[in-house]
Amino acid sequence: MRYAAKALIALSIAASAVGCAGHPGHPGQPGHPSHAGQAARNSPGHATRPASTCSASEPHPHRYFGIIDGNPGGSAYTGFTNRTGARPTLVDYFFNFGTAWNSSMACFAARHSAMPLMQFDLRHLTAADIAGGGSDRYISHLADQVKAFGLPIVISIGHEMNGNWYPWGWQHTPAPTFIKMWRRIHDIFGRQHAINVIWLWTVNRAVRPAINPRPWWPGQAYVNWVGIDGHDRHATDTFRKVFGSTIADVRALTNDPILISETAVVAGPHRPAQIAELFRTVYQTPGLIGILYLNMWTVRIDWRINDTASIRAFTKAIQAYEPSSGG
Repeated sequence: MRYAAKALIALSIAASAVGCAGHPGHPGQPGHPSHAGQAARNSPGHATRPASTCSASEPHPHRYFGIIDGNPGGSAYTGFTNRTGARPTLVDYFFNFGTAWNSSMACFAARHSAMPLMQFDLRHLTAADIAGGGSDRYISHLADQVKAFGLPIVISIGHEMNGNWYPWGWQHTPAPTFIKMWRRIHDIFGRQHAINVIWLWTVNRAVRPAINPRPWWPGQAYVNWVGIDGHDRHATDTFRKVFGSTIADVRALTNDPILISETAVVAGPHRPAQIAELFRTVYQTPGLIGILYLNMWTVRIDWRINDTASIRAFTKAIQAYEPSSGG
């Protein structure tokens, strides 16, 4: 199996050499960013080439995995990783696009030999405003800050746009406006030489009210990875049932690597077996590069893993993804 995560070579406590130098959470001097997006695009199934200033202490993984709980490094996150022995290789967090950027979450990821995945939440600035150029100066400054971070970082803009529950979703923002916005952000980052970015196009599984994501595809030159969000909400759900049709929709557009960018299994006696099937299938399926597991209480469902059987299943399931096992 080919490696999918060469970027982690750059992340083994190399943060002190680049944009996380100094005290935790604050950028120091700019480092030397890798050509992350170009490497990811030119070599499907791979992530990035490492920054030249960094070295690794562990093998890079075949597959990424991470835990979503809304507050990486917080007490719930740390408690869960300690209980399961997890060492995530992706750290997912949301950033309010339009506000000042703080590198603390990205640096937290780097200091834990993981790659940050920053989700741009567009509630402060509309897609139309961004597409029209009203935020260009802000985007240029943000690109400079991300460039100064100096290590590979995954960025997703307006996730689940093919659903109707966000302001940038299909009943609120026209797809051409979304595409124009995406390309504008991408191009400004390019002009600022923020070449350490991996661009993740994140869709929801295409089940109503979400629809086929094709109308929002910004084009091959603008995307490195594709993310798909979906959950096992029923005892009879399997990976193929939840993700199969949407993977087919994506493959009609691109052969880019696919990240299962948010998933979870609803509580019940069936959950241990479903967790095992979920992680095993992602690991064994060509073209899939990893999985992010949602472990938090959302508005409608408590997805947290608290029961002993599910904890045991999760702990076993992630072992293949651990860097020390070759991931």
